[in-house]
Amino acid sequence: MKAKPILYEGINFRSKLEARWYIFMKKLGWNIIYEPEIEGINGWIPDFLIIGKKKILVDVKPIDKYEEWEDHPDRPKIENSGVVNLNYEILILGTNLELNGDGKMGILYPIDFFYPEGRSDDLVTGELGELIEKPIMNYALAFPVFNKNNKKYGFLDQNGSWNKGCRITGADRIALRDEDKLYINTCWNEAWSKLQWKGKEVV
Repeated sequence: MKAKPILYEGINFRSKLEARWYIFMKKLGWNIIYEPEIEGINGWIPDFLIIGKKKILVDVKPIDKYEEWEDHPDRPKIENSGVVNLNYEILILGTNLELNGDGKMGILYPIDFFYPEGRSDDLVTGELGELIEKPIMNYALAFPVFNKNNKKYGFLDQNGSWNKGCRITGADRIALRDEDKLYINTCWNEAWSKLQWKGKEVV
């Protein structure tokens, strides 16, 4: 299904899904920027920048589960955009809050899995026909899960980097209670309802 642009709070979102994530993240109190201009990134415009304890570049895709990202045509474009050389993590979000199942909200590229040298011995042809070193893409995908600290919601890397802390608050791991999970789901559902009432499709 083709994405439908929508106007919400003065922002022309490229799709309803983007707008829903925007409303949801705002409800959780996150500091976000839509379509940020990031120097050093080529061929990819992130949908959002989350500014918390870490800086997270977000791309929203109409995928229902993790497996759909494995061979997604936009994956090489994002991974080879030059972000490997910058101080950002990447978060891929889909159509739901259970993209990976078991409460895992999306797909995370943690910054500590990037090779610092960012180069290999292989040569590839550059844009001007010159031979250049091929960037090393040693991304190890992780699965972020929601977290709460001092009434502030965020997310952590479920794959073992708990000591890196919450990406929003920097807090250590704190398990969500049932009422926290209910609140998160309510925010997600309310984001859709609010969009239906106040969003305006762009023709």
